[in-house]
Amino acid sequence: MHPAAALDRLLERSGLEAFAVGRSSFRLEPARHVAPIAPPVAQPAPIADIVVTGVKRGQPLGRLPVSVAIVALGDNWRMPPLAQGGDVAANVEGLTVTNLGPGRNRQFIRGVADSPFSGTSQSTVAIQFDEARLAYNAPDPDLRLVDVDRVEILKGPQGTLYGAGALGGVYHIIPHRADLDNASGFSEIHGTSLASGGFGGGGQAVINLPLAADRLAIRAVGYAEQEPGWIDNDDGRRNSNDTHIQGGRIALRFLPLDGWTIDATGAIQSINEDDSHYITRIGDQIRRPGNLPEPHDNDFRMAALKIAGHIGSIDLLSATSVAGQETSGTLDASAVAAAFGLAAPLRYSEVRTYSVINQEFRLSQSRESGVSWVAGLSWVKAESQFDGKLAPSAQPALPVVSIYQESSELSAFADLSLPLDDHWKVNAGGRLFRSIARDERADTAGPFQEKRTKQGFTPSLGLSWEPARDRILFLRLASAMRPGGLSATGTSSSGSFDSDELTNLDLGWRMRLADSRLSIEGAGYLTFWDHIQSDYLLANGLVGTHNAGNGRIFGVENTLRWRPGQWTIDAGFTLQQARLVKATAGTVIADDGRLPVVPDVSMRLGLARHVDLGQWHGDIGARAILVGASRLSFDQGLDRHMGDFATLAGIAAFSNGTWTVTTRIDNAFNAHGDSFALGNPFSIRLGQQSTPVRPRMISLGVARRW
Repeated sequence: MHPAAALDRLLERSGLEAFAVGRSSFRLEPARHVAPIAPPVAQPAPIADIVVTGVKRGQPLGRLPVSVAIVALGDNWRMPPLAQGGDVAANVEGLTVTNLGPGRNRQFIRGVADSPFSGTSQSTVAIQFDEARLAYNAPDPDLRLVDVDRVEILKGPQGTLYGAGALGGVYHIIPHRADLDNASGFSEIHGTSLASGGFGGGGQAVINLPLAADRLAIRAVGYAEQEPGWIDNDDGRRNSNDTHIQGGRIALRFLPLDGWTIDATGAIQSINEDDSHYITRIGDQIRRPGNLPEPHDNDFRMAALKIAGHIGSIDLLSATSVAGQETSGTLDASAVAAAFGLAAPLRYSEVRTYSVINQEFRLSQSRESGVSWVAGLSWVKAESQFDGKLAPSAQPALPVVSIYQESSELSAFADLSLPLDDHWKVNAGGRLFRSIARDERADTAGPFQEKRTKQGFTPSLGLSWEPARDRILFLRLASAMRPGGLSATGTSSSGSFDSDELTNLDLGWRMRLADSRLSIEGAGYLTFWDHIQSDYLLANGLVGTHNAGNGRIFGVENTLRWRPGQWTIDAGFTLQQARLVKATAGTVIADDGRLPVVPDVSMRLGLARHVDLGQWHGDIGARAILVGASRLSFDQGLDRHMGDFATLAGIAAFSNGTWTVTTRIDNAFNAHGDSFALGNPFSIRLGQQSTPVRPRMISLGVARRW
């Protein structure tokens, strides 16, 4: 809030008034007209403003001329205890997450979806943990959001601040910091039961310990969960798709000097799936034929160091991070054994290793009024190795594809916010970069090497109007790009694909009404996406990458949050049209040309109420989600339809002092909607495959703070 407005609120019923005696100084005096002081009356809490850090300088959300969604995790009783990306997507307009399986999914924002397959192209969403880049061309590591304050989703291209990738936006995880002053802890356990499935459960623990008063503290996080399976196989394996997750994190905060902080963080996570999540649909049965087991693993690790301080009014920051993933999996490839001259049964196994190193230095200055800016230098280096083998029964494994990719980017960036008067503000920014990519490939087409160098500039420009406090209307033009590379095989003799570029125009609005108890925000957007990089299935079931053509996306989204009395209403919708309007020669598309995975229509509605039961105080609520129809791929031979379903969830959470009890029911009506129409790329052409939404799940959890 503005200091004057904050003081007015603080001094209510105090008999005092605040009078400005300078730009940042106030004097308190007895109020001229003092009303009788009455006991405070309980009022619904206003919707809190949040300082958004994803724009690389702290700015209040209410005055930020960028489309941003905030999902609070800290004390959000609506979120499950070990929340993940799909839980965030259920609360955000325009965010879509595939459902291939934990550690194998891809995120898309506002229709910027190139393919559901995991090939060699870079992700369209930059995933950040604080200042650390978690992935480059790897799948979403699906970090469990334990001891996390919030997730910020920056919508639209963010090439100015985040460089290569970030075509659709940024998924920014903000963890809780180590507390220098207070020792504290938190523990939680929960159990789950699935309809027609198994039983599971998990727990988490957090401890914070100051080691030196006001100078040094450590914070440790640990968690584990078994997600129960629900898919039966005809060979007798029941609930075969169990998933086991373990992880932990350690954060150290040190204040060497007043005004300076050093934060060191390390994190690990392991995901082990016993089997795939797809079925060959036969009525409403959640089962499939007795395929070979298809286990999948994802092992993630990260280390980060952040040094921050200020000199005068200038903030300085150095952020260094290293992140890596190793994914492995097995698929039944018997359906394509003949294409490789082999006999069934045939197993395909692959191992992929990814690493990304990021170093950034930046200076910034944020002001409530006046010029606000950020400028910096960034270096990113990403490496990946992809090896796939076929294993016939009782025979040595046969290598079929091996790809090594190395990409580095050095860039300088700046972003400026300049007031024109009391209501109008202009924003401008740009990123000057030079990237070098080196790829090596060995597959059935033979060995090949390629090196590419690209220089470029990604600008952004915006204009905003604030007619009153907590009300803003903005227009923003922004861009981003992805470098090209090598495919496993391709449509050209070299098997390579070119860079793609995206430009987006946003008309956004954000306002608070009714004493900040009503919040309305949204945007209309138009996107031009040229030379779309798209991963696609080859006839033999392997994944290649090519440039599919040019796309156009336009849509509108809106979110409403209202707190009348003891009630909370949270609703939103997205209407969009994402289309491939010009296909590259050799790209096969259906007549409608829809971009894959993302639906044209999605809606959600949440209702909650605060309830007091004796010494227990809490909330009960329900949430309905509608997911519109979407498609799997450009390829007409793979034009599977998915989506077009609705789910309902109910949640209740009550606390009594340090104890909290939570119960929830997800997918209450046991909908069998197809959330992702792909399971096994080697057999999908032979018939229908689908990934049903998780059946009705009932869970009960108990937590304690101290």
